[in-house]
Amino acid sequence: MSTIKNRLKILRTDEGITQDELAQKINEKLKENEKPISKMVISNWENNKHTIKPDKAQLLADHFGVSVGHLLGYEDNFIETVKELSQKDGSEEAFFKAFRAYYELKIADGKEDLLTLKDEDFLSKYREEILKSLIPNFNELSNREIKKYLSDDRIINEADQKLNDFLFTLGTLNPQETQLLVDFISLSHKDKQIVLNLLKSLSDK
Repeated sequence: MSTIKNRLKILRTDEGITQDELAQKINEKLKENEKPISKMVISNWENNKHTIKPDKAQLLADHFGVSVGHLLGYEDNFIETVKELSQKDGSEEAFFKAFRAYYELKIADGKEDLLTLKDEDFLSKYREEILKSLIPNFNELSNREIKKYLSDDRIINEADQKLNDFLFTLGTLNPQETQLLVDFISLSHKDKQIVLNLLKSLSDK
């Protein structure tokens, strides 16, 4: 059971409705083929016995007029939230799954576009760029030589750590700064140089 407490009960009681009444209101918004929400389901959500799935979290957030992150209690401490989510999965990609899950909720709010700014492979592509930067003379190597580097755990671990650092850094920025940084990373080398030259000319004024 998660130690990150959602705000569902607080929001419901502030509105002055019962669990049964909330279930009825949410059921009115479900599609015909979706299973109705019961009072017991609401109770389990409020007591953190069951995880609120993203689609239901969005319905609840819309009903109360809050963000999904606020509803689920994920906005208070970004880093602690990601750490806890990552501990639920023992795989090497746990952190990335956790970070993606967190920002999928933020994206659902319509307030932040991060992992879907370009495409769903943004993280994978950026990780590839990090790996390239860690391999000496990457563009001059054969496929066989590159594969040899990629079998080195030290390089893989360093790349993952750099990506972790990058993601945590994003978590400390405001949405506008995040947008700017991610857009810049997505540019070609030539376009990046154009932007850098423009920034330099502006700063020299």
